[in-house]
Amino acid sequence: MRFLAVLAVLVCTSFSTMAQMPMGQMPSKEEIVKMRLDQLTQQLSLTTEQQASVKAIFEAEKMPDFSQGMPDFDAMKKQMDETDANIEKVLTPEQKTKYDEVKKQRASMMGGGPR
Repeated sequence: MRFLAVLAVLVCTSFSTMAQMPMGQMPSKEEIVKMRLDQLTQQLSLTTEQQASVKAIFEAEKMPDFSQGMPDFDAMKKQMDETDANIEKVLTPEQKTKYDEVKKQRASMMGGGPR
């Protein structure tokens, strides 16, 4: 079940970018970072400084490599948890409350509980 939840998160984070791309073409890491940053900026009203920090956090993430089969999903979950923790460090208390809601919605969309 954890496998499906993590896989669903990865798919959902790049859905809107993939919908705008030609069939069969995967978005680049830069496109995924931009899409995620735009979405989080809209949801949390990030400042310019916060956007730069969050962008750096997203760019530092190691993307899973599906070319060698299924990646290590425990490592992927750990990476996601680290990303969430790093993002929370740059948020205001009000934004953290909103981000907690974003994470709950993300978890419920994936069929899992809160992370």
